[in-house]
This record gives sequence, C-alpha cells and structure tokens, in this order.
Amino acid sequence: MTAFHSQTAWFAKPYRTLSLAFLIVVLLLFTLSQNLKSNGPPAFRADGAPPGDLQATEAKDKPATATLLASVDRVSESPPRWSWWPGRDRNNHALNVEQCDSAFPDLYHEIDRSAAFWRERNGGRKITKDQYKLDWSEDGGISIMIYDQQLYVTYSRGLNDFLHWEERSKATLQNINRAVLTSPDPVPNMEFSVKINDRYGLTAKFPNATTWVFSRNITDVAMKQVWLMPDFNFWSYPRVAGSYADFQRQTLRIGDDFAAKEDKLVWRGTINFNFKLRDALIQQTKHQPWADVRKVAEDSNDEESLRNHISMPDHCKYKYTIHTEGWAWSGRLKYLWYASVVFSDA
Repeated sequence: MTAFHSQTAWFAKPYRTLSLAFLIVVLLLFTLSQNLKSNGPPAFRADGAPPGDLQATEAKDKPATATLLASVDRVSESPPRWSWWPGRDRNNHALNVEQCDSAFPDLYHEIDRSAAFWRERNGGRKITKDQYKLDWSEDGGISIMIYDQQLYVTYSRGLNDFLHWEERSKATLQNINRAVLTSPDPVPNMEFSVKINDRYGLTAKFPNATTWVFSRNITDVAMKQVWLMPDFNFWSYPRVAGSYADFQRQTLRIGDDFAAKEDKLVWRGTINFNFKLRDALIQQTKHQPWADVRKVAEDSNDEESLRNHISMPDHCKYKYTIHTEGWAWSGRLKYLWYASVVFSDA
C-alpha cells in the first residue's frame, strides 16, 4: 500500500507560526466546549475511543493537538513491506494477489502461455464444452464445474480402472476446492476437465481438445493445448508421503543439519518402470558401503518390500538421494528436493 501524503502547501513563512497557533487555540476551545456540554464523559472522545477505554483514559491528559499530530504521524508512516517467509507462509493458502506476485513472480508463465495459445486458436472466443469434454480420453478424467463458489463433478471416466486414479481424483478435487474456499476474490463460474493419469492420450487427432494436466511434455506439439496445474500430491499421496504439509512437518523434526545426516546414497522404488535404468542402479550399488539402494514392489506387502521400506521423510536422514525417471513424470521429486542432495540421470 502507498502511504498517504498531504498535498496542501504551507503558507508563506511569516504566517506559519501564527496560523499554527490559531489552529491550536481553536482545537482547545472546541474540546473544552464539548466537555462542558455534558455532565459526564462524551459518548466517544475526539480520538475515537469509547468511554472507559484504557487508551482514552491515558489520552485524556494529553493536549488535543498532541493526539492530532500523533495520528497524522501514524498515517504518514509507510506500512512494512510484506515478504515471503517459508516458516510462516508455506501453508498459507489465502495469500492475496499482491502477495502471490511478490512471493512467486514466475508462477504464471504456463497459465499465460495457455491463455495466449487459446486466444489465438479460438479467435478470442471462450473455450466451449465440445473442447473441454473428455470424449477423446479413454481413462483417468474428470469434468468439473465451479458455480457460485461451489465445486461440482459433472462427469468422470475410468477412475475405477486403477487404484491410483481413485486416490488422485479425490486429492485433485480437494486441491481445487481448497483453492476456491481460500481465494481472496470470488472465483468466476467456469467448467473444465482434468486428466489425472500419467499419460494423457491427447494427440494431433484432436486439435480443438483441451484439459488440465499435472505435467506437459514440451516436445509434444499436442501438449500446447493443455493447461498445467499443481499435482494431486500437494493434498495427499498416501502411498508416498501423505500431504506435502505433513511431509514438511516430519522433515523439520528430522532436522536440516547436513553434517549429521548419514553419509550414504539412498534409493527406494519399483523396477517395473524404467527397468533398464533402475536395475542397472541396483546392480552398480550392490554391496557398496556408500549406498543404501533397495527395490520395493509397488502396492505389495511381500517380505522383501516390508524389509526394505523406508518412509519418504526418512530419505532426509541421508546426505544423498537419487532420482530415476519413471513412467512419465515424478510425483516424488518434490520430496527428494526438500532436504538432501539429489542425483538424477536427467
């Protein structure tokens, strides 16, 4: 906010003292006359405080001019500039537009890119239902409507085909609903669709289709049509770390003293995806004193998986972690970045 500054010019110097003295006399006489008109204290004092208020009691012995000048000084002071502080603001979902711009100046690049693409593609017309509906999609999709600050699911496809899709769809809806509820400004009525699986199936065969997605392959021409959004695991990722806020709290309890961490490279994961790379990692690190690399079967409680399992926050107990690309994009990478040195094949 910009502080208020008076634009009134002072009188010529010989008259300044006289004018100020006259103003003081008028203020004193006015205050005295107000007190004489009543048998007790006024309903509200000149400083705006109600009778019996501690500040008003303390202020009654001060000259009215002192109170007036002090209030002018307070108005003239510039408020402290707000700045992003992760320890305080990392889970604050109600930042206003100015605070978001200050904290994340580059946050809107993908939104601006998609908006510009569709303005040109549609000739300035709004996106229609025929464009955002999921007729082209075979699985893992939801159509959503926001109306009068309420969230509605109008259509879903393929959410029961795979356990992950059910978890992701629920977390995605919670993410969006939280954004609506915490928005400092009303969210306009809108309809759109979201793809919650890893690979979206959108190709050049559907040049007018669009949807919201968690990742975008910039080398795929059809991916220019999508809208990038925060992924579901900011709300919850049960098979990995719960919500991101929970993960943060758990890692803070572990501590960030790098020297105190275990001097090893850690990795856990399935070899069902990207087998060539992941199996080579296991073979190269086998029996190495500097490595704690183990495979775990996804969605399995077999003896080997239970023995080798460690939680995602436990990764932060190690100095080094390794990231291996999987099927399409990594939901775990944000966790690995949080507290350790990350090695990647990318």
